[in-house]
Amino acid sequence: MRMPVFEIAQVTYMRQRIQRTSQNIRQWWQRLNESTHDLPRFVVQAFSNIMQHGASRAASLAYYAIFSIFPLTLLVAVGISGWVGPAVAQEQIVRALELFLPVETVALIQDNLTEALRQGSSFGLIAVIGLSWSALGLFSNITCFYQLFD
Repeated sequence: MRMPVFEIAQVTYMRQRIQRTSQNIRQWWQRLNESTHDLPRFVVQAFSNIMQHGASRAASLAYYAIFSIFPLTLLVAVGISGWVGPAVAQEQIVRALELFLPVETVALIQDNLTEALRQGSSFGLIAVIGLSWSALGLFSNITCFYQLFD
């Protein structure tokens, strides 16, 4: 069974178009920076690593990041209250947190800030310890996550 001439012309046209497109892509690829040539391999490796380890690493990063919010807030509140006064410090911190956190969480943090500012430097020490612990966990997880891509 023979192909009609029209279909042969279409196949030939498509083959030429694919070859031209392929040649244009190769020329474009050659013009790119040498470091870009490793990009496809890196993307495939990153995707593979995320599929193997990503969910647990992401969960641990989120845990330590969220856990560090409260000690950091306490530390900032105690530090700023020495310069501008406790009421102004609390108001500024609450306004900043309202942009990122739910209303109930901000209210809880505001109550804790009031107590922390009332007690002063003892909460500063607790905040430093808590922030150090959560930062250590966060950065060690970031290091582990980074090593997945090496």
